[in-house]
Amino acid sequence: MPRKLYKRKWAAAEPTEVPDNSAEASQVAATTAEPSQVAATTAEPSTVADASEVSAEDFEVGVKTVASAVAVEVAATTAEAVGVAPDELDNDNVDDKPMSSHNAVAYSKNPKAESCADPVLVDLHNNMLRMSDIKLLHGPHFLNDAVLGFYMTYLDQIKYKPNLFYLFVTPELSQCLPYMDKKQQEMALLQDRLALTKSFIFFAVNDGLSNGRDGIFWSLLVASRPNNSFYHFASYSNNNIDNAVELFNSIKDVVGMPEASFRVGSCTQHKKDYDCGIHVMCMVDHLVDHVICYNTISGVKLLPRKVIKIKRNTLITLIASLSKLGKH
Repeated sequence: MPRKLYKRKWAAAEPTEVPDNSAEASQVAATTAEPSQVAATTAEPSTVADASEVSAEDFEVGVKTVASAVAVEVAATTAEAVGVAPDELDNDNVDDKPMSSHNAVAYSKNPKAESCADPVLVDLHNNMLRMSDIKLLHGPHFLNDAVLGFYMTYLDQIKYKPNLFYLFVTPELSQCLPYMDKKQQEMALLQDRLALTKSFIFFAVNDGLSNGRDGIFWSLLVASRPNNSFYHFASYSNNNIDNAVELFNSIKDVVGMPEASFRVGSCTQHKKDYDCGIHVMCMVDHLVDHVICYNTISGVKLLPRKVIKIKRNTLITLIASLSKLGKH
C-alpha cells in the first residue's frame, strides 16, 4: 500500500519561548545549565567502509559496482514476479525533475507493476525499503518518510545499539505525535522508547504537518536534556519552524523537559532543495559525533558540504550491505 505523509487535522499549538530571527538567535545559543555527565559511547563496528578511508575514485567505483549488482538482482527478482524476461522490464521510471516526498511513494509508470515490480529490498525491524524508495537516491528527488525512517532505525537499532543516551525517532512517529493525547504520547515515547532516560532525542520534521498538503521539506529537531533545550536545524532558512514549534510544544512535558527552551541552530544551507532529507541524516550523524565528544549541542560546527555530497552514494552502499547480510 502506498505510504502517505500525514496531514494536519487541527491548528498548531501556540509557540512558547521562541526567539526572534535575529542574528543572535540564528546561532546555537550557549546555556547556563550544567551539562549532565553523559558517558562517551562507541558505535559498533560498521559493516560498511567509511568513505573517508578510501580515495574518491575507489569509492565511486565501489558504489557503482554494488549498485549494479543490486540492480541486476532486483531486475531478476522483478522479472520472475511479473513473468517476463529481465530485458523486457520497463525500467525507464526516472526523470530529471525533482520528485516530492509524497509522489516518491508511488514511483512506477506501470500501475499493474506497482506491487509486483516494486519488491522489498531490505527490511530492518519492520522498516522496509522497496526498489522505488532506493531509486530516489539515484536522482534529483526528495526523499520520502520510508528512507528517513529506515536510516533512523539503522542508527537506533544497529549503529548505536546498545546505548543509553540517544533516541532516534522515525518520521512516521514524529508526524503523529502532535495528534496524540498525552497517554498515547507517553506510551509511544516513554514505555516503548524510554525517552526519559535519553539525553538526546532526534526528530525528523516534515512541512506536511501544517501546510494542508503532502510534505516536501525536511528539518531536524533535537531535544538536548543537558542543555534543557530543543534545537531546530533547517537547511533552508527557518523552513519548518512552525512545525518544529508545534512538535516541541506537544512533547516537552511528556519527555520531562517542561521548562525547556526552543532554540534555532546554525545549519549549513542546501544548494538543492531536494537535498533537505539528505541534510537531516547528515546533521544527525554530525551532532552525534559532537555530543560524544562534548556532551552538549552547544558549539557544534557547520556541516561540511563534502559530507552532504557523498551521502546518497554512502546510503546506497549501506543499504546494499544490510540487504546482503539479511538484516531484519
